[in-house]
Amino acid sequence: MLDAHENTKLLLENSILDFESSNRVYINVPQRTDLTTNTHLEIDGTTFKFHKLLSMNQTSQILKEFKVFFFTSFNKTQDFSVVLTGDKTPNLLQELLQSIYKIALNSNISNSFSYSCKAIGFENGHIYDMFDSSKPISVSSFEPSSISSQIMILDDPSNFATILSKLSNSFHGSSFYNFRVSNMQNDELVMNVCVFDVTNLSRESQAEYLFNEPNILHGVLSYCFSVKSFNFCSLDTLEGSLELLKQLEKLR
Repeated sequence: MLDAHENTKLLLENSILDFESSNRVYINVPQRTDLTTNTHLEIDGTTFKFHKLLSMNQTSQILKEFKVFFFTSFNKTQDFSVVLTGDKTPNLLQELLQSIYKIALNSNISNSFSYSCKAIGFENGHIYDMFDSSKPISVSSFEPSSISSQIMILDDPSNFATILSKLSNSFHGSSFYNFRVSNMQNDELVMNVCVFDVTNLSRESQAEYLFNEPNILHGVLSYCFSVKSFNFCSLDTLEGSLELLKQLEKLR
């Protein structure tokens, strides 16, 4: 839980950032990294500026930042995206998606809504339904609502986390999750959250495929950036991160 002072501070920060940019960029850096400030990172004489730098092994702080981002944005828009880059943080994807589910479930009107999720995987130039990987999906452009894949109806956050853990641990490509909250009475969409995880790719591939090459992954990223987005990059080391950081800094 956030204490009152910390919660007020984070809410104020996020409210100010709402006026600056719809894309938030957070970088998780190795411990003992020499930081100029908690927003500036210097590597080989090059200084990068992001919305916030976090120290390694601060998963709880990442989740706090995300939850406040979610709370400050929810009343303004129904569409959000989360983009995970850099090195894989164990269980972060599951915890982020589970926190979205719990926040929605604990709202004072939650009984009137239904919750569902699509999971789509990208590997070796193919697109897969992650709930049925035996069926490749063929699409020419990326739009989640137009992709024919299985939809999981969510009713238990613990089961949801277990399923996500098995999916992410068995899949070696990039993955995309579309979490939707709808009104049970008229099926009207209330919340649409997309999570794009590319941490299985090398840093070089992330910088190249995501930002430079016109391919399906670039299309997914463009889709995520068309709405309010929370971008988190975790770096186990700073070596080999220069090109990726250059691209991420442009999102501010």
